[in-house]
Amino acid sequence: MEAMHARNAPRVLAMIHNLKGLYTKVGQVLSVRTDELPAAYVAELSTLQDALPPRPFRGVRAQVRRTLG
Repeated sequence: MEAMHARNAPRVLAMIHNLKGLYTKVGQVLSVRTDELPAAYVAELSTLQDALPPRPFRGVRAQVRRTLG
């Protein structure tokens, strides 16, 4: 079972990186749930806490304008 978790945890992290946004936040929350998730997932998802590349402000501003008008 541990081998399966070790194999799939990086896949889950890659999917979260691709989906971004809310999925990143969910991954951050899950990364501290050592009582709920296997260690392989906690280790992979913990990189979402401080190892994410910054988003350019121009892109953030454009998204806010599209969303809020």
